[in-house]
Amino acid sequence: MDEDKKLVAMDPSILEKTMKTNFFGVYHVIRSFIPIMEKQAMAELLMFPQNMAK
Repeated sequence: MDEDKKLVAMDPSILEKTMKTNFFGVYHVIRSFIPIMEKQAMAELLMFPQNMAK
């Protein structure tokens, strides 16, 4: 996503792609681990910001 573009000037498909990756991607990963975590006595889910991967 272009950090310099204002929201009103941005192509909606770019925002949609960004939301699919950064929000819904995390959502689906968390949902996939919930059944496993519920079976554990203790469990933690660690999430790392995108900029830490660089």
